[in-house]
Amino acid sequence: VEKEKAIYGLKEEMLKVLTAHGYVGEATITAPRTDALKKELVSYELMGGPPHGSATSLLGSVHNGVHFANPEAMNYHLKLPADLQRAAPEVYRDIRAEGVTSLRAWVLDLFPVQTRDGNPSFADLFTGATQADFELAPCKSELEIIQKLATSDSLEITMRKFASFIYQKRTHDKQGAQHMLGIRAPGSSTDVGPGWLIESASVHSKLEFQRGQRGGQSNKGGDYKGKPKGDSKGKPKGAGRGGGKQRPSDAGGATQG
Repeated sequence: VEKEKAIYGLKEEMLKVLTAHGYVGEATITAPRTDALKKELVSYELMGGPPHGSATSLLGSVHNGVHFANPEAMNYHLKLPADLQRAAPEVYRDIRAEGVTSLRAWVLDLFPVQTRDGNPSFADLFTGATQADFELAPCKSELEIIQKLATSDSLEITMRKFASFIYQKRTHDKQGAQHMLGIRAPGSSTDVGPGWLIESASVHSKLEFQRGQRGGQSNKGGDYKGKPKGDSKGKPKGAGRGGGKQRPSDAGGATQG
């Protein structure tokens, strides 16, 4: 990278790509996540910009020379993460594809009339659907709707809540449903690490478990004497009771007095 920079120079966008993957100039000592970096470089080559939800977007609004009076000014807690892959357009499309005219109509179809009274899930989803319908109402075309869904944090949170509800209702997987939410409540045992770090830890844990299982089987195999399964006298299993011959009582014959 330093050689490329000295000979050809680096554009600001490309410098952001490298910085997002750990490049800090000549002092860089760590290797990047190669697969992710290659994906972004190919995207720049073919489309002239980063793929949606890439690490580069984390630095999209970073400006040198701007200093904050306190860390709270960065407003990380006032918006969804920049690298969050947006699901709202696809969720909305799938909901409307069911033949409903609005999100509120879809929620009403989910809950029969006799199940609505006093149901907190119905009240929560219907309120979210109403807010989303109100926010999308000014849109005059399908393109405007998609653009609104792809850029609005509130709509993203609502659409993910709908998807999470259906997923948990269908699979009863609470952990998976929590993972689908845009905002997860504190204290819900959620990870704070990036997806690639959690995936790496999960793969490592799985491999270690399998390695331990194989090691335990090999140790047990060392005690094997070559005897067939059976009783303590070494008889094959099923060899008792006359070598497996049918007893008179089993054959329907008369029992002896």
